Amino acid sequence: MTTATSESRVQSTHFVRVFLGGLLGGLLSNVSGIALGAFVLQADASKVLHAIENPPSTTRMFLEHVLMRFGIGLAAAWLYWAILPRFEGRTRAIVAAVTFLWLTTYLFPVLILEELRIYSTRTAVIGAAWGFVELVFVVTTVAWVLRDAADQRPGGWLAP
Repeated sequence: MTTATSESRVQSTHFVRVFLGGLLGGLLSNVSGIALGAFVLQADASKVLHAIENPPSTTRMFLEHVLMRFGIGLAAAWLYWAILPRFEGRTRAIVAAVTFLWLTTYLFPVLILEELRIYSTRTAVIGAAWGFVELVFVVTTVAWVLRDAADQRPGGWLAP
């Protein structure tokens, strides 16, 4: 077997693991989002939907929410895998991925919705804090799924 063939097989295996890690991260994100919306912020969520004149819940909204959260999981896996060689260890890569994802998927959107008075300050703070903890679990889970693949990565930890 040639080196090119073995590297191709390794890259294919890594892609599958990144994808599966992203799906697992998306599943965790969905469970967290359901817990947040259905239990922790249920009254606030109903007020927001009523204020913007949306029905309490539709199949379309549910599907969009589920797909968005699977997208967060896949983004977490891809981002972690992409930045891992540029950091000196898994912990720094996890911290960087969580920080970037939290700023772009939770903090900035929540601040905008709070500024527009769609979210109350209480809802914004709880949502942003919940999102941070959620992303710590999601990215750490992704890192756990990719732990063996990262060790086998061509070029080692500092590959370009």
